[in-house]
Amino acid sequence: MATLEVGLDDAYATIRSALGAAASGDTLLLDAGTFNITSTTTPAASGSAPATLARFGAKALSVVGAGSSLTTVVGNARIYVGQLDRNGGVPLDLNLSSFRLQYALASGYILQYGDYIFNSFGYDQGGNLYYGAANRIVGLSLADLSFSGTHAGAGSGTSYLQAVAGYSRAGSGRLDLNLDRLDVALTGQAGFNGSSGGGSFLYGQGDGITLRRSSFDEAGYRSAFTIVDSSNVSISGNTFRRSTNRTVRSSGEIFQNSSGTIAGNKFLDGAYLDLRNFYQDKLILANNSFDLSGVSNPTAQFGGSDPFAILVRNSSALTSDLALTFTGVNSFTNGL
Repeated sequence: MATLEVGLDDAYATIRSALGAAASGDTLLLDAGTFNITSTTTPAASGSAPATLARFGAKALSVVGAGSSLTTVVGNARIYVGQLDRNGGVPLDLNLSSFRLQYALASGYILQYGDYIFNSFGYDQGGNLYYGAANRIVGLSLADLSFSGTHAGAGSGTSYLQAVAGYSRAGSGRLDLNLDRLDVALTGQAGFNGSSGGGSFLYGQGDGITLRRSSFDEAGYRSAFTIVDSSNVSISGNTFRRSTNRTVRSSGEIFQNSSGTIAGNKFLDGAYLDLRNFYQDKLILANNSFDLSGVSNPTAQFGGSDPFAILVRNSSALTSDLALTFTGVNSFTNGL
């Protein structure tokens, strides 16, 4: 395990050259300053495309900056996109931390792994109906990262980060996705018109998803997360808000057919919990705060006479089986 220092006065002047020399277990240590991910002094050995932050096929590789306010990566970097990068091998236990990702008129996924089976079904070894999850990363950690600038995403209704680990009647596949201290202020999401359309920042499906201590300004994209068919989910200590377009949208922070804990979060300026079909599992809500003060259309999307902070949808109408537990103090200001 080696530390590869990256900077103008270091052994590696560019991220690409350092990735080309890295091996499993190595750490790329980025100096303070601005790096263009597409700059290279050697062939793009980590894959066929020059804009990735992963060494394909490597395990336990870390890319660490001097801090999200000190190190900036430009050039419309992507972390790993299975649709484009799978032939290079899947990185496992990848750790990215302490830098800013700055985008300019970008498009496509920032992260995409795990393959859907859209129009056909497979079966696992136990004969259970299975939704595919080949080419997936297990053990991805993103910490102290900022996402800013203009990014359209991969198309209308898609998310910036898509992490899929497969799902069957027997349960979800292992994901082990850890997001900690993110600051997300992207704009320009395809299909988002300010009050509807578009997609979330994160689409997660699998066993083991942690999202904590992060800040999401949803002024330029639909919502922060869509969690579907997942288990062992922990969403804690985050702030979800909208600096502009303070409206109740047709979709909120979606938590669907999943189990876990949502605790100690702040939902502000029109952000709300959108709970769907979670009767099959258990969900604990604890010590969250909801404030819809100043929202321009608190009832426009769904009718009714009162604003709301939590929307419960259950298409199977098995309301007697809803497994929702409130603990601690969940506070509401102008909305429930």
